[in-house]
Amino acid sequence: MENHLDFQLIHPDSSIRDFVYCFSSLKNFCNEHDAVVIPNGKVDLIFSRSKDNRLQTVLLGLESQPKYPSQDVNDFFSVSLHPVAVEYILGFPIADILNSGKLMPDHFWDFHPDDLNDFAGFCSKVTQKIHSLLPEKADPRKLKLFKTGKSALVSFQKRYYGARGRSTGILISSLVFL
Repeated sequence: MENHLDFQLIHPDSSIRDFVYCFSSLKNFCNEHDAVVIPNGKVDLIFSRSKDNRLQTVLLGLESQPKYPSQDVNDFFSVSLHPVAVEYILGFPIADILNSGKLMPDHFWDFHPDDLNDFAGFCSKVTQKIHSLLPEKADPRKLKLFKTGKSALVSFQKRYYGARGRSTGILISSLVFL
């Protein structure tokens, strides 16, 4: 019997959407499958189980170039975070993980190997944990930066630069700080 990749994606509920883009599950991933990680403007918190049943949690930062993973991981669950979540939820600057990653401590967020048996349960536990870490008030300008979305940026670019798609920090800030 051949093992096929099994991928699931769940969008978060509205209460954490400012910080979480999605939850995903990938099963039956192995080195036999060619993979390329394409930068998507998100930060990924990956929870995987080792062959000796230990949980490993890795934070993958903002990437500016494609990567070709060669990890010995068959299954994992992940939380794709908006960059603003690194500061507000994880408590350190996004610059610390630009084009790099960070191994998180054992039992991060009180997760254990058995938490990777049920994807829906994993999503629920992460949602509860993020709720407990949410700030009372976040800078609305930072949050608006990630609500603006690609469609607003593309529309703005076409209006000012035609179809060439050039954008600068000034263009993006004008979308956020108007």
